[in-house]
Amino acid sequence: MRAALRCAVPLAALLACACAGLKPGPHKAGFVQEEEVVALAESGTTPAEQQEQALITAERQAVSGLLDLYIASHTWAASTKILDDNILASPRAYIRKWRIAAQIPVPGGRKLRVRALVATAKLLRDLEGLGLVRPEGVYGTPRILLALQEKGLGAGRDVGRASDALRRQMSARGYEVQDFSDRLNAKHQDTGSVIEAAAAAKAAGANVLIYGAASAAPVRDDRLAGYSSFSGQVSAQAYSVPAARVLASETVQATAVDMSPLTAAAKALENAGDLAAEKLAADLGDVFRERSEIVLAVSGLAGMERLHKLTADVRALPGVAGAVVTYIGPGGARLLIFVEKLSPDELAARLLRLPGYAFIVRTVEADYRYLEMESSGGQ
Repeated sequence: MRAALRCAVPLAALLACACAGLKPGPHKAGFVQEEEVVALAESGTTPAEQQEQALITAERQAVSGLLDLYIASHTWAASTKILDDNILASPRAYIRKWRIAAQIPVPGGRKLRVRALVATAKLLRDLEGLGLVRPEGVYGTPRILLALQEKGLGAGRDVGRASDALRRQMSARGYEVQDFSDRLNAKHQDTGSVIEAAAAAKAAGANVLIYGAASAAPVRDDRLAGYSSFSGQVSAQAYSVPAARVLASETVQATAVDMSPLTAAAKALENAGDLAAEKLAADLGDVFRERSEIVLAVSGLAGMERLHKLTADVRALPGVAGAVVTYIGPGGARLLIFVEKLSPDELAARLLRLPGYAFIVRTVEADYRYLEMESSGGQ
């Protein structure tokens, strides 16, 4: 097919091919790379054939130049043959448009400056299909059904204070948590029995059931005249679903003080829920390989070299198992970051310490595992 193309297409047609105004950088169909190659004037070949060979080299360089945005250097080194056979052997499969921006005579031929539009979405899909993008062992975190019985002062009318705090903190750590004790949920827990909760966990496709109780009790403290002190307690067990094997068991207490007894009790329950989430997450992390994904939207990077560097720097952060660029646009880029026991807040803190970027945090959405930052660093 390629030989037929070389014979059939004259040089003038090749030069006319392409799209005017194809500028290096982000494009709605991918990314435009600019490469320099030499078309050698070899005996026995026509100018069109010489140029075709040079174009193939430019296309391979254009595709190869983007690979480190999708796969880490150690993955690349260990998968050279796979990449050569499946990606770089047919670079034209990823080139949507091209043009020759300049031709410069050099000894033995012509130097061509070629601009090639790489279909980055297809490239990423094919690399994913080869198993080169997602780090080994990144299977996500277990899905959890939370069934915490909460009664008494400060417990909350529709959603328990401790239960809601526990859910939010577990979600911030990357877990998908459904609160079975939430009365606003049409399928909320009716009887409070562990049998009912276990059946609901199985029906919901949960991997873990966290079942237990929470309550708050007043604490007498003569030093707190005019204030109310309460102690909140959460006692919970984590069971595997459907085997019902006990994975963890925690009982925690936390206190709070306020002028209002109701507010003090509610705060104590929230504090206990936060502490229970911290301990249960640590327990489950020992059972499951606790890896999850965080989307990082970043703006303000000056040039493509900075994006390449940022991707490498992110991969080197403690707690990061891998990173892949999923979008490149005029205003910035998006990265999908594979983390281990790392929340969006913790990832943001580590990014802020990276030298040379001067990051500013714009948005942190813990529940959605989303982080938005802007770089005001130098070139």
